[in-house]
Amino acid sequence: MKNKINSSKKIVVCISNDSYDADIWTNKQHLMSRLSKLEDFFVVYVDQGLSTSYIKKLIKKKCLLSIFKIIQKRNNNLVTVSLLLPLIKGGFLKKISWFLIAKTFNYIFRKKEVIYWIYQPQAYYLTRYLNRGKILYDCVDEFVTQPFYKNYPKRQKELELIEPKLVNSVDFVTTTSYSIYEDKKVINPTCKYIHNVGDFNHFSKPNPRIVINEDWVFDSRCKVLFTGVVDNYKTDLDMILKVASDTRDSHLYVFVGPNRIGNDDLEKKIDKAENMVMLGYRDYQQVPVYLAYADILWLPYLRSSHTERVFPLKIFEYLASGKPVIAKNLLSIKEYKAYLNTFEIFSELKELLSNVLSYEDAEKREQRIKVASQNTWESRLNKILDFIGEQT
Repeated sequence: MKNKINSSKKIVVCISNDSYDADIWTNKQHLMSRLSKLEDFFVVYVDQGLSTSYIKKLIKKKCLLSIFKIIQKRNNNLVTVSLLLPLIKGGFLKKISWFLIAKTFNYIFRKKEVIYWIYQPQAYYLTRYLNRGKILYDCVDEFVTQPFYKNYPKRQKELELIEPKLVNSVDFVTTTSYSIYEDKKVINPTCKYIHNVGDFNHFSKPNPRIVINEDWVFDSRCKVLFTGVVDNYKTDLDMILKVASDTRDSHLYVFVGPNRIGNDDLEKKIDKAENMVMLGYRDYQQVPVYLAYADILWLPYLRSSHTERVFPLKIFEYLASGKPVIAKNLLSIKEYKAYLNTFEIFSELKELLSNVLSYEDAEKREQRIKVASQNTWESRLNKILDFIGEQT
């Protein structure tokens, strides 16, 4: 790895909780790819480590041998490091793995200026052994309410112990939701709220060369579209099924994204719903085109301890398209309610689905596009760099 690093630049070591090659990019991939385009930085992106889900994904894609591509050069200023080590689960072996990584980084970067940019709370075990440099914890999720932790008491208990220690020990903390900010600032007063954003240029300009010829496009009913992972811990599938049943003659509900429902009964009900279309994963380049074919975009989330505390990435992706957006009235998005059509109860949702298009005009569309243009990945990156004293 040492030979692949540009020695004249500041080193940013990103400790991620997801692969750089993930199907759906979020903060870590978007920010690190953009950071690598700036003159002053070289990015070392450390993947999530060895996991059964990652191996299953490689097997499904028939590229298991790529597991041995430990270091990959992605551009002149970014390399990814995929270690065959247990970094999320593994008890004692996990702690040993983080210790070894810390010692390796201490040696490789012993004469360099290093910024550790952390997304993985398990990296607390790394920070204990680092010879410092700046350390930022960019807290982008409420991990304790995710099924990976919430459904496993032992994991949850460990997280509740180590994440506050991580927050307390680092130099800087940023959060993507105000609720998480309020918690973290009690532990570390340097905490700053810098909410999630979107890829404005991508979602405001669908590629005219991409044409979608799927059957749903030619349906005459009002097309209501959702993008992203469809699961049963954020997405309110019972509500979706009920509203689809009540509006079967007038509305078509289209879902673009991986199906991670994991509930046979719910999936059977969805399959039987004549006006629900589950398209599955679509390439990132295609997604803005799918938005363009929709009449309404929506965020049919459950109200839960998780959704109330996370700021959905798709808010600004939707707004960038200019389309009207219907969303559950969640605490996490209250500061942008002026640009959304929010609902509390089922009857309000039905009323919006029936009438929201009649409320539309060119001014509202332009307002949505304008606010999306002000909340980009470049703007979030610049705010973080300014916060940690690294503005270029």
